[in-house]
Amino acid sequence: MRVLEGRSTTRPVAQAGGVLQLRDDVNCVLHTHIPASTVAATLEDGLMPVIQHALIVFNQIVYVDCDIGNDDDAVRDIVNKMNGKKIAMIRNHGILVAAGSVAGILFLTITLEYACKCQLSALQTGQNLLPFDTASPHFPPPFVARR
Repeated sequence: MRVLEGRSTTRPVAQAGGVLQLRDDVNCVLHTHIPASTVAATLEDGLMPVIQHALIVFNQIVYVDCDIGNDDDAVRDIVNKMNGKKIAMIRNHGILVAAGSVAGILFLTITLEYACKCQLSALQTGQNLLPFDTASPHFPPPFVARR
């Protein structure tokens, strides 16, 4: 059921409502500022394919600049850049996750946050990271969930 109407004295978060209106494949949207994902969104390289959990979400991520206007143009820009993908990492701001169900949102958000936490922990060691080879014909590996 898609409910996008009703009486309210406040405007819903533009991105969430806009994604629901502009994407037929999406029934649930989460916009959040969880710590590790928000920090990874500010990194020049964003989330790197350092651990297997990152591989689950890696090809579902787009990076968008933060538009503090939060207007209809910003929403269309995010939806256009997502181009069917499920995660928008909003630079210097947070993340927006879109899926067909609440279960899909939770799976993607928890997996993303765990992968980001692991990456940030690895970066704190000061050692060089050994990411998966994204140029490999076997990337992403076949076990990667495609929700």
